Amino acid sequence: MADAATSSHGLGLADTVELARELGRLPALLVVYAVDGADCSRGTGLSAPVEAAVNSLADEIAEQIADRHGAIGGA
Repeated sequence: MADAATSSHGLGLADTVELARELGRLPALLVVYAVDGADCSRGTGLSAPVEAAVNSLADEIAEQIADRHGAIGGA
């Protein structure tokens, strides 16, 4: 793992996954969702393309959770 981080907040995705593995906390299934923003400077909110992506992604995540819950819970 990288030595540059002084807390878990400074870890990147790969280091975070490795930390979870080392701590025995990595789930059997890990799904990562991401939205890549074009401009991360301070502003008044999300740009229209990012807002659309976030809303679409939220819908997809909700569907996948519902599908997974049904597969696990038998509902």
